[in-house]
Amino acid sequence: MEGEYPKYITLIKLKTLKGAKHPQEEKYPSDGSTVRDGLMWEFSLPKVGESFAILLSKMNASFITSEIKEIEKVNDNLIILTTLNSKYKLEIK
Repeated sequence: MEGEYPKYITLIKLKTLKGAKHPQEEKYPSDGSTVRDGLMWEFSLPKVGESFAILLSKMNASFITSEIKEIEKVNDNLIILTTLNSKYKLEIK
């Protein structure tokens, strides 16, 4: 992802995966209400094998996913992240 950083982002939980080790559906429901806004820098881009953090500042995370298993780039402003437990939509503003 090119351009200036930080990028303003929104992470929306799409669903809890079947067989999730830690589903947490009650705490983070899949009904569209689990939405986190924040920032992303060059060093915090999503990577397979790592958790993804929604940042409030360079050193302060507001939400951290489980380990990313798959990244699907839909377009320059939309990425689908599949983690160990959930599927998310990452919107880049």
